[in-house]
Amino acid sequence: RHVAYQMMRMGGTLFDMDRVDEALELEARAIEMFDALGLRESSQAIDARGNYANALQYVGRTVEAEFVHREVVTLSERVDGELATNTLIRIANLSGLLMRTGKLSEAESLIDTALERGARVWPENYDVFSQFFSYKCTIRNRLGDFTAALSACERALEVAQINFGEESKLYARRMRSLASQHGDLGDFETAAALYDLAETATAASSGADSVTMRTVYLSRSKVPLGAGDYDEAERLLRAVLREPVELSGSADLYARERLATVLSKTGRQAEATLLFDGVVIDATALVGEGPALLPTLAAATAHFRTSGDLDRALVLGERAQAIIDGSDESLTWRGAQALGEYGLTLLALDDDQAVVVLDIAHTALVKVFGDA
Repeated sequence: RHVAYQMMRMGGTLFDMDRVDEALELEARAIEMFDALGLRESSQAIDARGNYANALQYVGRTVEAEFVHREVVTLSERVDGELATNTLIRIANLSGLLMRTGKLSEAESLIDTALERGARVWPENYDVFSQFFSYKCTIRNRLGDFTAALSACERALEVAQINFGEESKLYARRMRSLASQHGDLGDFETAAALYDLAETATAASSGADSVTMRTVYLSRSKVPLGAGDYDEAERLLRAVLREPVELSGSADLYARERLATVLSKTGRQAEATLLFDGVVIDATALVGEGPALLPTLAAATAHFRTSGDLDRALVLGERAQAIIDGSDESLTWRGAQALGEYGLTLLALDDDQAVVVLDIAHTALVKVFGDA
């Protein structure tokens, strides 16, 4: 038991050092040992499973990660109790995974459960609330409720500031998230000012040339990209992707996706096509053929349509339509963007169905962003 426990702890340490493959191996061995000892339903074994699920998620093995996260929550509620700190964190971890894979309704239900239970057992500004409100912020954003998203992001930042200070990694991360919300709203001036603060906090907590700073540049790139300043967007994205590459799978993917969009919009179609070919394959491997793939399909469809490859654009648009039709989730604004690109492709092909598709996309976007 003690050997398994130390393996579990070492796995967690290796994960924090970004040595994720080694962490996966050790956590798997620890789980096997706990199970062989008849200790599957012990807090230590549940910790090992939770660490394993987090590592699986980090490397993009989301189907396996979801299965293990669900197992962890069930075991934790039974063994540690529904109001235990570890149980609430594990519920939030499952919510975060479901959020990333586009299962927004269940993700929000889970994070609301964690927030409600947490309010019953923790003080108002307990540090873990920062993560919970951050998830709530992202979910509300993706559902198109930007007012609630901003409120949750501001609360996440406040809790981080109270508990960790303005030169902490967590405060920097929460500031970056708040800036991102303003970027999605098109309030680029406010977003840029907040990103300046995020960069200052990141430099203080992680270093100006750290991997963490690259994630700030990646998030910030949406501001010049949205404003049409493609030179600045490319500068930021090249800084993100410079060697040596130390990013997580998702950060590397989204950086390449945005760079491909910049290349497409600045007439470098051949380079953009090469990048999008890899991005679509990697994104599918990372998040599966589900709602989380829709933003990538939207960007790729737009590129192939504007570069004149309507056949390729049509295939990607049809994939987006199939995901939307097969999802239990309501059409989100990011899904509507993908649907709109499909509609524009149909329009370019003189397909009568274009009007219907564009009307659905337009209606969904107007609800979130208004007529202007």
